[in-house]
This record gives sequence, structure tokens and C-alpha cells, in this order.
Amino acid sequence: MDNDKLQGLELELQEIEIKLEQLDIKMTTENKEDYIDEYLELKEKYESLLAEKKRLTPKGNTLWEKVPLWMVIYGIIQFILIGIPFVSWMLWIYFAEILPVNNIELNRTIITLLIYTFPVICLFVSWVVYANFVHEPFDKKVFRYLWIGQAVVTVLNGLFYFIYMSNVF
Repeated sequence: MDNDKLQGLELELQEIEIKLEQLDIKMTTENKEDYIDEYLELKEKYESLLAEKKRLTPKGNTLWEKVPLWMVIYGIIQFILIGIPFVSWMLWIYFAEILPVNNIELNRTIITLLIYTFPVICLFVSWVVYANFVHEPFDKKVFRYLWIGQAVVTVLNGLFYFIYMSNVF
């Protein structure tokens, strides 16, 4: 029903466009005042039909419009915390400096353990968020992709930490 009405509106809009063009040509060659009322009527009718067409046209939500904003923000925060190694390093190194450890080797071991545990803690937090706050099927699917990306970044960071730490320490 709506599809037929939309097609009818499109045909009527095309007819009005043609009439407007013809009137525009007549107005340039002949006296404008003779055609101005008809031109304004057609223009008003065209705009009302255009508004009606816009109202009847189904709005297709894109994939990004369906994704909740909090999930996008959460993904960005997780990428900053895990995807940029130096952010997580600085967090844990600051925490390790607070610990009252005098032995340098023990302090290096603690820092290494903390650096490796941070991404795992973030994965656990993501699992808790997924289990308790994500209920819609589409949201669960999006969050699973976010979680897979987080796991891949965690593994890549683990490899980076291992290679970097073996060269540093």
C-alpha cells in the first residue's frame, strides 16, 4: 500500500517538476506576473508532496545507528587501556612504585606480572559487563566482536611485552 502511494507521489512530483520548468521558461520569455500565482501554487504543492514522500519513506537504520553509544565508548576506553601499551605500562609501573619493595629484581618481576595481568583483568571486566548488562541479541553480537578484538589486542600486546621485556631486562 505504502509502496504504491510512494510511486504515485513520485509520479506527481515529476509532473509538477515538468510544469514548473515549463512555467519558468514562460516566465522568462513572457510577462512574469501572468504566471507567478500558478508558479507559487505549484511550488507549494511540490513542497507538501515532498514532505509527504519523506514522511512515508521508511527509515533504514544503519548498523552504526543500532550500536549503543556506551558500547562504542567502552570499546574506545578498552583500546586506549590495552591497545596502547605504554598507557597500561604507566598505570602498573606507577602502582609498582608505590609498593615498598627494595629488591630491584623482585620489583622487575612484580612490574612484569602486573603488565601481563592488566589485559587479562580487562577481559574479565568485559566478561562481567557482557554477562550482566548486555541483554539484546544484536548488542550481544556487537559486544562479542568487541571482546574478540580485545582478546586479539591482548595477545598481540603479550607478544610485544615478551619481546620488549626480554630485550630490556
